[in-house]
Amino acid sequence: MRMLALLACLLPATAAAEGRLSHAFALYLGGLKVARMHVEAEWDGTRFSGRSELHMAGLVGFFVSGFYRAEAEGRMEGDSFLPGRFAADTAFRDDRQRVVVTYRDGAPWRVEADPPFRPRPWQIAPEAQAGTLDPFAAALTLIRPVPPRLACNRSVDVFDGRRRVRIVLGAPGWHEGEIRCPGTYVRVAGFPPRTMRKGTEFPFTAIFAPNAAGLAELREVFAPTDFGVAVARRIDG
Repeated sequence: MRMLALLACLLPATAAAEGRLSHAFALYLGGLKVARMHVEAEWDGTRFSGRSELHMAGLVGFFVSGFYRAEAEGRMEGDSFLPGRFAADTAFRDDRQRVVVTYRDGAPWRVEADPPFRPRPWQIAPEAQAGTLDPFAAALTLIRPVPPRLACNRSVDVFDGRRRVRIVLGAPGWHEGEIRCPGTYVRVAGFPPRTMRKGTEFPFTAIFAPNAAGLAELREVFAPTDFGVAVARRIDG
């Protein structure tokens, strides 16, 4: 699930004022394919909307059923995507949940969950998460093409309805024509104390490659885990 967060958590950067995309990613863990994700979106300089869907795949999908579907919409301010509404449906085996986050004046102001979240002493108030992006708006900023000089050296906070995380990308490095950005996934708030004691910062690497127009496009994200290297790789060209 952390790999999904890595795909969904980077700061907006300058790109075309209007656009549309449709990309597919395969997710691997320890060399085994575990899931497939498709993302599509469109934006016109004033508004944006999009959706994504992830399904378990490969041998894991044969034994464990599950999916994650998300949709979002909002407005644009310059080249930045500003959330308006985010909805996610998650199913894993027999557990299902729907979460809807509605924004007002750039900040989350209402979170609805079905079934409802259980009250926890470590939960955080949505209205206190001003300045965050929802996971889809953040994913869109990562996947859309950007000038190579803007691919790295950026960070953002993301709120998914319960948890707040920060994604940081460091200085870029070139390797065989690709841009490699060393990154850190940071747990900020909304996690159980036991989870925080296990660690709050986790390294990863994001790889971008120039397209025919000379813009940098995300090709792959990989990170070490206790179960082997986790990889999200674009597979649609």
